[in-house]
Amino acid sequence: GLWIVLPFEPVFARVLGTLFIVFHLIHALCFGRTGASLRNIMSETDFRDYIERLQKAQPEVKFVIECYHWEEHEDSNGGAGGQPRAKTRKKVVTHKASAYYPIQGFTDET
Repeated sequence: GLWIVLPFEPVFARVLGTLFIVFHLIHALCFGRTGASLRNIMSETDFRDYIERLQKAQPEVKFVIECYHWEEHEDSNGGAGGQPRAKTRKKVVTHKASAYYPIQGFTDET
């Protein structure tokens, strides 16, 4: 392979490595899921209140249905000059419905 030899190779590698780490940390903390999770931390009191609300809430079950089929279409302009026609697949939803199922009684045993 072709290797480029730089006059200050160890210094260049350290600077490049440091820049990579700094860029990665900034990206992770500002734009990634890690940063979003860290910005969403609750205090202990808020967390206890949240868990208590969850335990006291009545459970609910929701059924969701979606009926669909796939349609394939060929590009009408394709096939010229021996080129194969481009095919595309499209999901076509024909019906959607949802309903809640009532729960008569429950006991939280967590």
